Amino acid sequence: MKAIFCSLLFLSQCLTSSTPLALAPNFRLQDMVGKAVALQDFRGKVVYVDFWFSQCIPCLAEAPAAQRLKKRFRDKEVVFLYISTDVVLEAWRAAIVKHALAGPNSVHLFDPEGIHAARAYQVEGFPTYMIISRDGHLLQRDAPRPSDGKAAERALEQALQQGS
Repeated sequence: MKAIFCSLLFLSQCLTSSTPLALAPNFRLQDMVGKAVALQDFRGKVVYVDFWFSQCIPCLAEAPAAQRLKKRFRDKEVVFLYISTDVVLEAWRAAIVKHALAGPNSVHLFDPEGIHAARAYQVEGFPTYMIISRDGHLLQRDAPRPSDGKAAERALEQALQQGS
């Protein structure tokens, strides 16, 4: 119980203190059509990052909840940024289609074997979710999963309120 309280207290202090947050590491990765996309391209929007890969069962299990979360924030300044660490480009593309992961407020990027973004963000397990502020600061390194429902919604709402 004490550990939970301390974690909640730390999170609350991180999100409300005037201490500057760390800038999220920038990266440039390939999207589904081969265009180079950088994190800084999303300045001005909250970015909900999902590190995943096509053979990750827990990652794919989040897809239905992710669809609901994307729909909930469809008309808000939130980008759902999916970064795949797949090795095979075709497997990544096929998984996006098969599991209906694409959408108007989602961007899919390819980070082969996690050598760029996943390494910079020290991703150790999958799926991993993070929230980046409108000005490019890392707000939450261990953000709620889409299946966490209201917790994920609250985290995104809080991020939207910062700097608006």
